Amino acid sequence: MERIKQAIANAKKTGSREAGQPELPDQDSPNTQESSPNQHRQKFKIGTIKIVAAFVIILLAAGTWLRLDCMNKKELQDSEQIHDGINQARAEGEKRLLIAAKFENIIMNSFTHCKMAAENAQDDYVKMMQDVVRIQNEKAEKDYAKLVRDAEHSKNKIAPSNGHYISAPIKPEKFFIPQTAINETTRMLEVAQAKCQQMYDTQLQDSK
Repeated sequence: MERIKQAIANAKKTGSREAGQPELPDQDSPNTQESSPNQHRQKFKIGTIKIVAAFVIILLAAGTWLRLDCMNKKELQDSEQIHDGINQARAEGEKRLLIAAKFENIIMNSFTHCKMAAENAQDDYVKMMQDVVRIQNEKAEKDYAKLVRDAEHSKNKIAPSNGHYISAPIKPEKFFIPQTAINETTRMLEVAQAKCQQMYDTQLQDSK
């Protein structure tokens, strides 16, 4: 603002002088000569033109400075908006990744529990068949022991009228789990694990 005032003052001061000539002497001086009306008008026009030119230059400079200042502020504002948008997008991306990681952890735990449940079901089924076989073997052993006792007891008695004693019993064979049952449990486990894998893949695909 001080520069603008100084330029206007310099323009006014210059307008009071004749272009390319020294400043007119004081009218009270003895060397003062009376100027013609045309010279006064010409000096006035030159001074007015200089003032107007200086004012226009000042306005142009001020307008240019204001425009540059506005452009600079707009660029800063745009830069801040871009920076805020990047930060917001980064925060949203991190949030989505965190949610996806948590959901993947949940479905992975569900998949693990599903497989464990299938394996436990197979173990329970095999254990049930083993219990059945064990009970059958224990019953067969008891029946065999009873037959042995009966045979020993009949030898100590008088011979029966038909002359035949109770013969010694044949020891029964052991019971085992049939191979077909074992194969069936393996097939059931594979089917259950395949369903667990399918459920996991579907949930993982839906989360994307």
